[in-house]
Amino acid sequence: MLVAAIILAALIAIFYQSFAYLFYPVKDLQAEIEKGFELAKANEGKIVESELFVAKAVQVLNTKNFEDSSTLAVFECTDFELCCKDTEECSLGLSFNTERKTLSVEKDSAVSPYYRCLYDRRLFVCKAFFGIKPAQAEISSVKAEKTLKLEQSSQLLIEFKYSNIGELDAFEELTARVQVFDKEDNNPLKQALFETEKAIPKIKAGEEKSSSIIAEFSRAGSFDVKIEIESEEAGKDSKTFAVKAEGIPQNLCTALQKESPQLYPSLGGIEELRGECVSKALCSNCSFAFECKDAWDARGESVVAADKEYAYVIEPAGACSQ
Repeated sequence: MLVAAIILAALIAIFYQSFAYLFYPVKDLQAEIEKGFELAKANEGKIVESELFVAKAVQVLNTKNFEDSSTLAVFECTDFELCCKDTEECSLGLSFNTERKTLSVEKDSAVSPYYRCLYDRRLFVCKAFFGIKPAQAEISSVKAEKTLKLEQSSQLLIEFKYSNIGELDAFEELTARVQVFDKEDNNPLKQALFETEKAIPKIKAGEEKSSSIIAEFSRAGSFDVKIEIESEEAGKDSKTFAVKAEGIPQNLCTALQKESPQLYPSLGGIEELRGECVSKALCSNCSFAFECKDAWDARGESVVAADKEYAYVIEPAGACSQ
């Protein structure tokens, strides 16, 4: 019986290797990676996966085949039973050379590539993983009050759970970030009214952990609060929820008075102010530079944010020569 079982298993393996193309479509690997990267860019920070059969080919793929002015490409092997790394000879399906940044198909293979892109400083860093599904961060749940009474507190405690839905452990800490946006601001490039971040512990495959972060509100209104977790190793995930802030903050940020106009230094400091005639616009009880700016904006002054204690008003050039 044991011999028969071994023979049957061997026959199944031979059949699978010979006829894998019946179960997975035979596709051009370069075209598939290009398609995978485009899907991953549209789902930034999330894993995109596919299944295909690749045939042994003379062609060697280089990461440069997939790069342009906005994209950096990386190949990674996550299962060394599927691929060889930096070896002269390879009896497995795929071979990687990290120095040359190349990938070649050594024999007909059924593979399940995973793709993920992260946007960093105007550049997409896109990775193609071959083998086991890499670590992938996911926010499991978010708990926070939906209405905030500012006379009681201007801080909102956000509790959240996060997990690793990949098959590999994440060995580095993640960054948790919270941003507050004006719900009535329809500008697609609108700036956050508040933003802060903190490090949160790494997570193993299948593991879930809890953490919290605090958002602050300087005025009443309707807001969108976005919480995001991210690491290079585990990708990115985010959740957005609505919050309504009511009342007047305990420590209201107030615009005080302007100091006498002076010429701003032509070197250093804030670039857009260099050589301009400016007045320092003082504030009190502000926690952030943008709050001081908002307080002066409310007075009808056009100001440039600088510090939580003052902003700058650009005055007519003649005001500094009087």
